[in-house]
Amino acid sequence: MACWLLTGATGLLGQYLLRDLLLRGERVCVLTRETRNRTAEERIESHFPRWESEAGRRLLRPTVLAGELTQPDLGLSATDQHWVKRNVEAVLHSAASLSFTLEANGEPYRSNVEGTRNLLGLCRQLSVRRFCHVSTAYVFGQSSGRFWEDEFDVGQTPANEYERSKIQSEQLVREAEFLYPPTILRPSIIVGDSQTGFTSTFHGFYAPFQLACTLVKQGLDEISPDFLEQFHLTGKDRKNFVPVDWVSQAATRIILNPLARGRTFHLVHPVPTGMLTVWKAWAISLERWVAGARATNGKPPVKVARASAEQYLKTQLEVYRDYWRDDPIFDSSNTQAFTPGLRCPLLDVDLLVRLCKFAAAANFGMSTLGGPRDQAATAIPWNVGSRPFEGSPNDEETTTLILEVLGAQGGQWRLPLSSSLTFSHAVANPTPPVIRLSGETWKAIAAGRLSARQAIAGGRVWMHNSDRSGLDWPVLLERAIHLQSSTCAAPT
Repeated sequence: MACWLLTGATGLLGQYLLRDLLLRGERVCVLTRETRNRTAEERIESHFPRWESEAGRRLLRPTVLAGELTQPDLGLSATDQHWVKRNVEAVLHSAASLSFTLEANGEPYRSNVEGTRNLLGLCRQLSVRRFCHVSTAYVFGQSSGRFWEDEFDVGQTPANEYERSKIQSEQLVREAEFLYPPTILRPSIIVGDSQTGFTSTFHGFYAPFQLACTLVKQGLDEISPDFLEQFHLTGKDRKNFVPVDWVSQAATRIILNPLARGRTFHLVHPVPTGMLTVWKAWAISLERWVAGARATNGKPPVKVARASAEQYLKTQLEVYRDYWRDDPIFDSSNTQAFTPGLRCPLLDVDLLVRLCKFAAAANFGMSTLGGPRDQAATAIPWNVGSRPFEGSPNDEETTTLILEVLGAQGGQWRLPLSSSLTFSHAVANPTPPVIRLSGETWKAIAAGRLSARQAIAGGRVWMHNSDRSGLDWPVLLERAIHLQSSTCAAPT
């Protein structure tokens, strides 16, 4: 059975594409960078507990190739290149930099243009001819009107460096004469999961809400009513948002259909979202966030001058001014023809609030422990009205933790833990919290080579607590590993 080579599998859309391909029984290999704290395999494995919990079944694992899109031959060894030549039939290129401005390290061109060029070079060298490319509907730049899926060069002027880089990368794919006619996927603005709100990126839609939360932290009691004017918006403007789960499902249907090969698809919403709807969702979300912050902190933030705060807002929003312009109309006839019955969820106020709720709970991708993107950590919780645990801190009532160690010698354990060790405040009859980690991470913590706090901050541990009570996760993890290793065989 032939294999897909997927790039960008740790990005928001890439995560969902990997999941949906595996759910359909496809063989997949992924190109993934190693980081200072995690191997390529650990980065990919960290997504599976959530997916398997949602799917209710175990998923096959992809083949993981440790490499780097921006290096010659993608940084792959001769052995890995030989494996690709023998096994890979098609490429799904999802990796991309989302930077709107030119950065010191050359992004977004380093990933979006040079990375695409390197990938195409390896495909040519290894005779991989089938190519599916994730571009963007915003290759049309600042142009207005209606744009058709078979259009590309309309004399457009890009609004930012991201759009310019994506125009260049799509051009590279279209001009690669050794490929079969490529399939081009052009999503509009991808936001979080329509059902859970999950996201791993906090650009675009999330940026103004995050800035508003920042201003409240700085002591601004209310946001000026001319907030929309900071974007040069009239209130009648519209943005084309699409939930990541729908984009992935539509894209998967398309690329697995042989009749779609060589075509271009706008993965866009047929009903763009009005900015007044977006504004209402931000306002509701901010009100709830403020209530949660005050309930948690118990004291007001340090006050700053309104003029200073609003100047901060203006400065931070400057990069997004062109982003929030009124969107053109994107025809999606091809997409509708190839995805019958798959309707894109309406992005109404309730759904947008759900997205903001997740973003606030995830602290916009920054861990309370100092590491990036610890999705389980809650900096300032949503105001959900949970009541304190009735009893003194010395009560030795116990709660149960579910510890899951992933890998060939792993398993699942239910461990009794003292509430005084685990809860900063608890709720009555809590649902057992869950901690998942790889066998390698388990061994490193158990041996003292890695602290629980470092493992969590480095994204090597997945945590879930449906009751949203305040848990001291590092203490909880260390206690769980101690109990598990003293009563059960350790992972080998």
